[in-house]
Amino acid sequence: MNILHISPDFNYSCGVSKYVILLLKELARTKENNLYFITNGGDSIERLNQVDVKVSYLKLTRSNYNPIIYFINIISLLKICLKEKIEIIHSHHRYAELLAVVVSKMLGIKTITTVHSIVNGKRLVSFKSDRIIAVSKSVEAELLNKFKISSNRVVQLYNYVEPINSVSKKDSIELRRKIGLSESDKVILFVGRINYIKGIDVLLSAFTQLTKKYSELKLILVGQIDANDFGEMVSKTKNVIHIKPQKEVSGFYEISEIVVLPSRIDSFPFAMIEAGLMHKPFIGGNTGGIAEFINNGENGLLVKPGDAKDLADKIESLLKDKVQAKLLGDNIFEKAQSLIDAKSYIEKINYLYSQLHNGKNE
Repeated sequence: MNILHISPDFNYSCGVSKYVILLLKELARTKENNLYFITNGGDSIERLNQVDVKVSYLKLTRSNYNPIIYFINIISLLKICLKEKIEIIHSHHRYAELLAVVVSKMLGIKTITTVHSIVNGKRLVSFKSDRIIAVSKSVEAELLNKFKISSNRVVQLYNYVEPINSVSKKDSIELRRKIGLSESDKVILFVGRINYIKGIDVLLSAFTQLTKKYSELKLILVGQIDANDFGEMVSKTKNVIHIKPQKEVSGFYEISEIVVLPSRIDSFPFAMIEAGLMHKPFIGGNTGGIAEFINNGENGLLVKPGDAKDLADKIESLLKDKVQAKLLGDNIFEKAQSLIDAKSYIEKINYLYSQLHNGKNE
C-alpha cells in the first residue's frame, strides 16, 4: 500500500513528532508499505534521513487557518496523492486531518488520524477520518463523549516508545561539567514544551520555594519555550538551566534525581515513559493520560494541577526519602517496559491499514 503521513512542525520538543518518527522507522522496517510524509519543516527534519520515506512540504503551521493557504494546500495535497497513487492518508493533527478528509472525498482515499491531545472546539470539522486512534483512554473518552464519535471508529492504542540508550558514568560526568553542575548539585528535570499547559509556572514557583531549603537544587528544563513571558520567567528564576530541544536526552534523565511534569492537561507524555525507562521517580499532574498511567504512591506521585505547594511538598518528600524514590523509579520502569514492544504495535497499525484498504469498518 502507498501510505501518506501528515504532521506539522516536526520538532525535537514535540511529542507528536517523536511518535511520528518512531512510527515511520518501524513501518519502514516491515517493507510492507511505501511511505510518504508531508510536513512544513521543523528543527528535527534530519531525523527523516534515517527512514525510507519520501518527504514533501506544505504550509501546515498549526495556527494558520488562512483560507487562501488552505485552498493551496488542498490543491497541493491532491497533486501529491494522484502522483504517488496514495491509498491511505494517516494524519497527526486536526488541520492536517481536515485537509486529508477533504481530499479523500475527492479521490476515494481512506483516512486514519491519531489523536495525540485532549482538545476543544471545531467539532463540526474535527475527527471525520474513517478510523481514529486515541493515544490514551482519557483521549478516547473525550472523543466519544465530547465529540460524539461512534465507538466503532475509535481504537485506543498507547504510543510505542523506543528503548532509551544507557549512559556511561564518564558521559554523565562530562554532561554535568558541560552544563556547569557541581558534584553536590541535585537535579530536578523537566522535558517538554515550556508553557502554561505543561505547568511550567507552577514548577518554577515550587522550585523557588524548595531552593530556600535546598541550596544544592538545580532545575533543568529541556525543551522549547513557547512564549516570551515564560522565557522571562525562566531567566529570572535562580538555579534554572534551560537546554534547547535535543536529539538525545537520555543523559539528562541519567543525571536527574526526579523527573517532574506538572501538566494541567496531558494526553500521554513521552517524558513520563522515558523517566520510567531510566528508573527515575516521576511526579506528574493528576490529569489525562498521566493519571491513567500513574498509580499515586505506587509507581509515581500525582499533584493537583496548578498547585505549587503540593508540587513542592511532593518533590521534597522524594528528596528526603531515597528508599521511596527508588521504589517509585523501579515500579514505573516495570510498567514502562510494556510500551517498548515495537513488533506488537506495528502489527496493530498494519492491521488497521489493511482493514481500511479492504473496506472493512469493523
